[in-house]
Amino acid sequence: MKLLAIDVGAGTQDILFYDSSIEIANALKAILPSQPKLLASEVEKLTQLRKNIVVYGETMGGYPFGSAIKKHIEAGLKISMTPKAARTIRDDLDIVKRMNIDIISDETLIELVSKGYTQVKVGDLNLDALEAAFTPFGMDLSSIDGIAVAVQDHGEAPKGESERKFRFERLLKPGIKAGGSIEGFAFKTRHIPQEFTRMCAVDRLITERGFNGIVMDTGPAVLFGALEDEYLKTKDVVGVLNFGNQHTLGGIIKNNRLVAVYEHHTGLMDGSKAMKYLLALADENLTSEEIFNDRGHGAFVQERVGSKNIEALTILGPRKTEMKFSSQNNLHHAAPFGDQMMAGPAGLILVAQKLL
Repeated sequence: MKLLAIDVGAGTQDILFYDSSIEIANALKAILPSQPKLLASEVEKLTQLRKNIVVYGETMGGYPFGSAIKKHIEAGLKISMTPKAARTIRDDLDIVKRMNIDIISDETLIELVSKGYTQVKVGDLNLDALEAAFTPFGMDLSSIDGIAVAVQDHGEAPKGESERKFRFERLLKPGIKAGGSIEGFAFKTRHIPQEFTRMCAVDRLITERGFNGIVMDTGPAVLFGALEDEYLKTKDVVGVLNFGNQHTLGGIIKNNRLVAVYEHHTGLMDGSKAMKYLLALADENLTSEEIFNDRGHGAFVQERVGSKNIEALTILGPRKTEMKFSSQNNLHHAAPFGDQMMAGPAGLILVAQKLL
């Protein structure tokens, strides 16, 4: 199997070109700025140039792109967006309109360009750019069997319902209730529930190029991918903390099943707090209300394993060093395929081997 695996985060896109015929250590991989980050930089430059903007393309991750858009508006400049692109800011387009963003048709887009607006095309994937960059190094998209992508999707919550709670209840909790194996958190292309607008957008970017593949949420992809670490493969019960650029996910994995999980925001965490929540989760002493009221997403326990039965506590993620764990915590620093940033792609490869 040849698979292009991409984990798209707020800051980076972590890429692995998997080829089952070669050793994984020899696989082509890259850590690049994510599309939301690159496109935020593009908007910032247009703000400095005092250019009005028309945004089109697919729904993608909102941060840091949304912050750049808000600053553009605060600078007194105009922004128009097509509906799919506008859902990058919020799935509720009424909220987007109240931000002084015009929602326009494709026909109006052409008209605005003729009036001097600068076009910005958005989307979590830029396969053309990746192909141009990697083809000279042996990654030929025409030779791959599929594309697997992980993104974080809050989902399109009904009006009046919290997006934080909706994501947790509709995406993370059902996967655990269904058995907790990694394939319960993933979708084949063309089979993604419509409320997950960001994953559906990625699906379209994959299938419009003629590929089949897998789309799943970054959180479970990273938790399961962490277990590809050689040390963790020898353990049956593992506590995992992943400190992403925006979100922190803590999970208890028993015999390759996610049996308990909590999700919070990294900016509101420190090592002591994150570990306290994880151990309470293992002991079934953490409620979803406690996390939600602390401005996180939620928590859920399917099976109480007991904190004393955890065989390894592991941390990973681009912001783990900010958490200031002490050596007394006796933590293992997960490095699947020898690199902590490959946890997302490792999870994608695991699930692709099962579903593709």
